[in-house]
Amino acid sequence: YFRFVSPDEFFDEHPEYFSEIGGERRREETQLCLTNPDVLEIVTERMLERMRDRPGDRQHNFSQQDYYNYCECPECARMNEEYGTFGGTQFWFVNQLAERTAREFPDKLIGTLAYTYTEAPPYGVEMHPNVAVWLCHMYPSCQSHAIETCPHNATFRDRAVEWSTICSHLYIWHYIVNFAHYYCPYPNFRALAADLRFYRDIGVEGIYLQGMGHSGGGGEFSLLRPYYATQLAWNPDRDADAIMRGFLEDYYGAAAASIHEYITMLHDKVDDEDIHMHLYTNPAQGYLPDELIARAQELFDAAEEAVADDPEMLERVKVARMPITYARLFPRNGYTFEDDALQFQGDIASTEEAAEFAGRMQRHGFKNVREWFGGVEEVMPVAMLVNSAPPYHTIRNETVQADIVPAIGGRALRITERAGGVCVTAYNTAPHLYFPFAGGEETRIGPTFLTHVVGNMDLYETVDASDSELVLETQAGNYAIRRTFALLDGAPGVRITTTATNVSDQPQVATVRSHIALDLGELADTRVRFVTRAGDNVEKDMRSIIANKREGERYADDDAPNGEWIFTGTKDVEVLQRFDEAELDFTWLYAYPESLNVLENEVWSKEVTLAPGESRSFGMEIEARAQ
Repeated sequence: YFRFVSPDEFFDEHPEYFSEIGGERRREETQLCLTNPDVLEIVTERMLERMRDRPGDRQHNFSQQDYYNYCECPECARMNEEYGTFGGTQFWFVNQLAERTAREFPDKLIGTLAYTYTEAPPYGVEMHPNVAVWLCHMYPSCQSHAIETCPHNATFRDRAVEWSTICSHLYIWHYIVNFAHYYCPYPNFRALAADLRFYRDIGVEGIYLQGMGHSGGGGEFSLLRPYYATQLAWNPDRDADAIMRGFLEDYYGAAAASIHEYITMLHDKVDDEDIHMHLYTNPAQGYLPDELIARAQELFDAAEEAVADDPEMLERVKVARMPITYARLFPRNGYTFEDDALQFQGDIASTEEAAEFAGRMQRHGFKNVREWFGGVEEVMPVAMLVNSAPPYHTIRNETVQADIVPAIGGRALRITERAGGVCVTAYNTAPHLYFPFAGGEETRIGPTFLTHVVGNMDLYETVDASDSELVLETQAGNYAIRRTFALLDGAPGVRITTTATNVSDQPQVATVRSHIALDLGELADTRVRFVTRAGDNVEKDMRSIIANKREGERYADDDAPNGEWIFTGTKDVEVLQRFDEAELDFTWLYAYPESLNVLENEVWSKEVTLAPGESRSFGMEIEARAQ
């Protein structure tokens, strides 16, 4: 969007060109208001200029920015409802754009992404013949099993088939690596071969197989995977295993047989036990138990022995072995609470092994372990954390207890109603996307819908502690953050106050948001109730939130809770969350993937700009009461 209409150029004079959310036009992390007629005029003019300037390009893309925040103005909301997708305005817009540009350039296409909130095809719309739709095989579609047969891919499969019937040019954006963990063992070769045949069979015109994009390379089988995928993209009917064996024999020599057995073992594991991976799969997803890792070590010992007399081949095998060490850097078996500390369980790589891993990255010029915020410098802090026993601090009274872990984002990891001994927060959910930086209550500093934000993965230090209050501090990014946990007087709960101070020499746009992972029993039967700002009563279970997948439901403007909301579930405990309604921007519930049985609850403060040295505080209370 911003290649054509950017906030820097237009927002000051024309805020109406950008997303209206909660009754306000947004400058930061905004999208375009696609029903505004001026936007269509500007984009058409600039797209035509682009086509004239680049006569060799057949396709020109117009797609949303890579986050949510689509426009909710009345006309955009009406159109999206009419078309049955939050992407309705985008597909209407590109149809209009293609109609206009085709008058001068009948041979050029307008490309657009069907991605995150625009994945679903619009009802009752056929795309203009000059529109190319790029459908993305996005999280949490399964990467370990075929699109055509895996139930976790059913939604994507149905959307792909539908898109193939309503557009003349269907393209696919298919992810072939684990973007959260480039080095995590990732058995997706069999599925990839089947998926390329599926795409060909439904009439896909072209495909982008996105691997690791960072300079420097690295990652799990980062040469084998693109070679294998490219060969099959040229001809999906080729013998996929023969392609793999040919590469392994040519590249690893005498070590090929052991490495092929290792790859086969991983694929058999996810096939035989029906384990589903996605493009952000955590090493604790379930297919890397200690006994499989032990067998992998034996196979790589044999591979190294087979090429021990060839230094170049030996180093290639050692690079291929790096993912085994990487998987062991993560607590795949979870943790226990013992001796006032978290005790990570199972086989974990030592700090010496981590140092060897980081050293090999540096010697080869491998720069990243994940797509974002993942340089080699992060390897050792993770290793030191999981090789330690991070202490937790407990505050409690006769009704409630909170266990807070400074080292993993300053989380109130467990909040327990003491009469029944019921913990209301989710924790130790090893398959969670960011485990062990997951669970309990944490506070993030924004604004951003991106996943790694200030506060959620940072190490806090304890500056004051008692049985009833705890004060933590850290400095992250442009902020100094102070977190205070204090038991409530006369109520079974805790007040959590987070203060962010701008320590940079430039103004910073900030949103403080509380994020709580709740576990109140059966997810679908968990209920929320609140009174809206408009005075309406809302009470519902989580089925609609589950059905909305990644998007969940946001409650903004008059639909937002008027200062508090209450959650109940099958654990027979009630959780009340109270916040300053005047400070509230919106609240958000989501529960994805459903298999985690975790209700994610976010309360966002209004956005402010902090001058250098200026602070912003956000407080809220959590009560846990027996029903």
